[in-house]
Amino acid sequence: MGLAAIPTLIAGAPAPVIEDEWGYLLTADTFAHGRLTNPTHPFWPLFEAVHQIQIPSYQSKYPPGQGLLLALGQWMWHPILGVWLGVGLMVGAIVWMLQAVMPSRWAWLGGFLVAAQYVVLGQPFLTGTFGYWSQSYWGGALTAAGGALVYGALPRLLRKARVGPAVAMGMGLVILMATRPFEGLIAVLPAAYLMARWLWKRRFARRALLRGVLPIALVLSLGVAAMGTYNKAVTGKATEMPWATHYEQYCVFPVFLWQDVLPPKPWRHPELAVFYGEVEVAMHERHSTPLGLLVATLQKLARFWIFYLGPLFTLPLLFFFVPMMRKKWARMAALPIVLVVGSGLLKFGSPPHYSAPITGLVTALIVQSLRYLQRWTWRGQKVGLALASALLTLAVGGIAYGLYESVANVRVTHAEQRIEAETLLEQEPGQHLVLVRFGPLHGRGDHWIWNRADIDGSRVVWARDPGLEQLPALLDYFQGRRVWIAEVGFDPKGPLIRPLERNGDSY
Repeated sequence: MGLAAIPTLIAGAPAPVIEDEWGYLLTADTFAHGRLTNPTHPFWPLFEAVHQIQIPSYQSKYPPGQGLLLALGQWMWHPILGVWLGVGLMVGAIVWMLQAVMPSRWAWLGGFLVAAQYVVLGQPFLTGTFGYWSQSYWGGALTAAGGALVYGALPRLLRKARVGPAVAMGMGLVILMATRPFEGLIAVLPAAYLMARWLWKRRFARRALLRGVLPIALVLSLGVAAMGTYNKAVTGKATEMPWATHYEQYCVFPVFLWQDVLPPKPWRHPELAVFYGEVEVAMHERHSTPLGLLVATLQKLARFWIFYLGPLFTLPLLFFFVPMMRKKWARMAALPIVLVVGSGLLKFGSPPHYSAPITGLVTALIVQSLRYLQRWTWRGQKVGLALASALLTLAVGGIAYGLYESVANVRVTHAEQRIEAETLLEQEPGQHLVLVRFGPLHGRGDHWIWNRADIDGSRVVWARDPGLEQLPALLDYFQGRRVWIAEVGFDPKGPLIRPLERNGDSY
């Protein structure tokens, strides 16, 4: 957690850059206000934004797990604190998982490697934010903790049915359901099979049912009930997730590669048409030719490799892969990795946090390969011990380099420009309404129409310019606020924000 906090303490809390982050922050702000969702605003078409729904309620499309963690941080200080808490949960859960299959000192070494590779160094793409699981609001760490709880409890339960590991497995399943339900389900299929076989071999013994199955079922039932309650509040149906409602209203991209692009939706704004009808569809169309499919597949594998392994730990893993697979627990760890990575190749996009449920399992194989490496001798010399020590030394250097990059390389985006503008407006007295006009240079999507959970109670409200017909009603609704025009995408030098002034019959 301290490593995750260093860039913020030096350079300030990270700005949301990707559209997804704004969605998670909306959920967090909603929870921090003590609500599951928000009522639809009377002028909701002017507040439509990427990855949000406005009807039947105002909320983001994402499952509530990451938002709940960010809300805890916001309630205590700032949402980034929730990110750090997630990092702490991830490292602790993975260490606990590793302690079930290897000596404790190696499990703690695995915790150090998790901190180095996933907290500090890990990037979402081949280039991008260093340590994005700890320096952005996208998530990943909490999901990784959920997967580690499931696979940390599994070997303990297979040895002896106990309430503690069973509760941990139930908690892990709930976390996966509340963060990444699809990849989480794929990841736990081998665990479900092994648990079923374990019960069958014990002929459904009373102890196995009471101390193993029942605690899992109780915790999971509470989680399912909570998710159903959340879905009901947001979408009106306990069985319909906000993601499905959002997809029905806005999206046309195929989820899986063999599906076809849907007909255009009745998008009310050109910026939304660009994002949903062009940007997202273009990511799918890259797979439409054999060469494109091959290139996209290699890119996905490269992203997985650079985030989860990197060059440091690839060689020992490859070199000792065959002897590792002689161990039953190593084969048990490899199968979910193959399933999750394979499922990612069947979709048009798969950034590293989609594969977060198997983070602990990847770490287990890395640490096991280092155990083999440190015992390797050549001509009587402990060459492997020297190599393992060198790798860990390089990992320490990688931590320093990653922290430096996180502080030094601040990327300027529309999102950061908008945050800077909002910060300046909040320093002005009174409340503000900003009407955003998009120009031809703003072609990729949105980034500017983002609001807090309580739109009417916010000091600064961002809305699309409604035009002359709707403008009087909007100004009457937000009377008492200073009104501004934000012109985005008109000037290559950047956006311009000026007070709204009447000029005859126009503004």
